Amino acid sequence: MRAARGLLPAVLFLLACLQSGGAFANACNEADAKYAAFWDNAYDPEEAHAFGLQIQQILLDKNLSGLFDLVAGELANGPRKRFAATKTFDQMFDPAWVRAVLTDPPPCQPVGWRGFMLGSGRIWYHRDKDGWHLFSINGALQEPVEMGLPIGWREDGELLPFECFYYDNFATDRSREYAKQHEIRDFDDFLANPGKYLGMPIPLNDKVSPDWCQDNYCKDHRLDETIALSHRLSECRTTSVELTVLDRLIWRETGGVSYQYEVIGRVRPVQCARLAPHLDATCNAAYLLAIGDYSGGTIGWLMQYTIYGLFTTKDDTRYIAPLKSFNNRNEALNFTEDLR
Repeated sequence: MRAARGLLPAVLFLLACLQSGGAFANACNEADAKYAAFWDNAYDPEEAHAFGLQIQQILLDKNLSGLFDLVAGELANGPRKRFAATKTFDQMFDPAWVRAVLTDPPPCQPVGWRGFMLGSGRIWYHRDKDGWHLFSINGALQEPVEMGLPIGWREDGELLPFECFYYDNFATDRSREYAKQHEIRDFDDFLANPGKYLGMPIPLNDKVSPDWCQDNYCKDHRLDETIALSHRLSECRTTSVELTVLDRLIWRETGGVSYQYEVIGRVRPVQCARLAPHLDATCNAAYLLAIGDYSGGTIGWLMQYTIYGLFTTKDDTRYIAPLKSFNNRNEALNFTEDLR
């Protein structure tokens, strides 16, 4: 509190300068305007600076609800609104965190395509068609994982490997290929609700050969020659690659690529069945997983948040299939929480 009060005069001075018509009204310069032009003027540098000052004023006021009012929907990274609503400002943010954000002059330029940041990445924001919004708050109090969730998904006492879980990469090339070959017109709905398409038009354990595998391309480059949305349990867990348990994460590294998954939610079998209404099989278990990979570079981990179901068919064959995917962890947790 003492640190925040000490910063108050400086930040209020900046706010006053911005709002006045005097010499300090324009915080951004010609270079900032040119950089905005490079991005097709998707934002106004002065607006970006003003929004940063607005965030800092909210932090000075310790206005936790006001801070989350700047979030459209849920944060891509950071606390859920429901969790934050149960805490005080001082519980969510420690003094060092607040000090780092308040002492960082609000920028007039974004960090490339990533958006604008304050406090060395503690807060990220951007402008879209609906205005300015926060999309990431890093370093705040973390929400604990739901009690009773398993560490990894085990069947018959064995951890399920990554080969059992269909997930797409950042480009969604595999899902696009799958939708095209099954003549699925609403691609966005297929991405979000793959369970709706299981059984009709996509049977369990269905495999398609992607177009890019023509002329032996996949064989020559040691790529998978087929894509499967669901996997037979007896086949997908035959991999010899060793899995490592790190805290709650299931981890492995293969060919210079790191993979991880974590069980972050549980779905009751009756709700699981409703997520695959056309599938003639019994849902035995379903979990929400955070699953992804990292192959280097500045993009970081490519994570996906998906509910998977374990199904048994009439011939007693078991399959793992994706049922519903989400844009971020918080939206996924809200959905599974609302199912209860």
